Amino acid sequence: MKYLRNIATIVFFLAVAQPVYSEEGCGTCILYGKDHAFALTAPRGWILDNKSGVSMGLHQVFYPEGESFQKSSVFAYTIARTKTPQVSTVKAQVAATLDDFRTESPNISASFSESLKLPNGRKAEVYYYTGDKWGNYEVAGYIEEKKTINFVVLSAKNKADFDRSLEAFRSILLSYTFVSDNVDIQEEPKPKGLSFAFAGHAPDFPQTAKMNVGAGVVPGIPVLFDDSESGKVTLRPATNLETSNDIRPIYRFEWQEDNTAMFYKLYEPSRIERLLTRNAHDSSSPEGKSYERDVVTSFFDNGRVLQTCISKKFSGNITAFIVIDSQGRQEQVTVTPEGSVAQCIINETVNRRYPPTSSGFVAKASVQVKE
Repeated sequence: MKYLRNIATIVFFLAVAQPVYSEEGCGTCILYGKDHAFALTAPRGWILDNKSGVSMGLHQVFYPEGESFQKSSVFAYTIARTKTPQVSTVKAQVAATLDDFRTESPNISASFSESLKLPNGRKAEVYYYTGDKWGNYEVAGYIEEKKTINFVVLSAKNKADFDRSLEAFRSILLSYTFVSDNVDIQEEPKPKGLSFAFAGHAPDFPQTAKMNVGAGVVPGIPVLFDDSESGKVTLRPATNLETSNDIRPIYRFEWQEDNTAMFYKLYEPSRIERLLTRNAHDSSSPEGKSYERDVVTSFFDNGRVLQTCISKKFSGNITAFIVIDSQGRQEQVTVTPEGSVAQCIINETVNRRYPPTSSGFVAKASVQVKE
């Protein structure tokens, strides 16, 4: 399988999963790198998958519900290309694509179709590609930003599927939301030893309490916490006699730039289970999925909250549950894993209001940060 350009320049991916349509799907995802951050939303009846195409360098792929990326006869994907002196315009990008393909497909050509106005004031330049040796039907929409050329490609193995999917392709382009072109990706400082001071007030836990460390030092290895010295905690690995198989993590900590650490108490597993169950019920219908999509967009303030909070050192997954009462008031926000990014998201989203519902609603958003 071949695509419309070399994809090795993809740097970083942040996926914001609104309604979870499948194990690998999300409603809206943000492609996130040092010079770009923009969001796209899956059209109705389609999946936005942030996992299946990663081995091929594709961090956002779209395909119809009930299909898979590997087997679907039609799919779309997203790319961000950093501008260079040689490729700094959409026309230059199209020319570079044709040059890449002409070695194997000498008859390939591109034709300009339209300049599609996007809701946010930007535009997508749409080009149709024909004549590749595999007989694919392809169209690409290019959005030129200051530092990058961002684009969506629709590819189909036959004309019938291609024609049926053009509306979905157009919907993806129209969902384009620019977030930033100056993303601060920080390296996590290295811990120094097993003794460190608290930043702020030390948490209240029993001296020499046995628990698993959720992050830092050696993740998952049981350690003993000793806070007998005021304002300071010492960690040491627990011996076999001091551990048991049923130790449950209680606190998660993060190293700070000055080599101090902040502790965050973990939520009870039963709380997360209840939220997952309620969310699955509330978002099971098309109306519920639509409501959830609107809630999560408002919750993250069209990406502003993510831009503010994810600039902090973080790598991994974040899940947020937004509990809304029948009047549309935000009753509670639960964000995991507990830490500085989660706390920032909670602080940035206080007092949100949403459309009222008959019996309240629990919305779920999942964020994935990968280097």
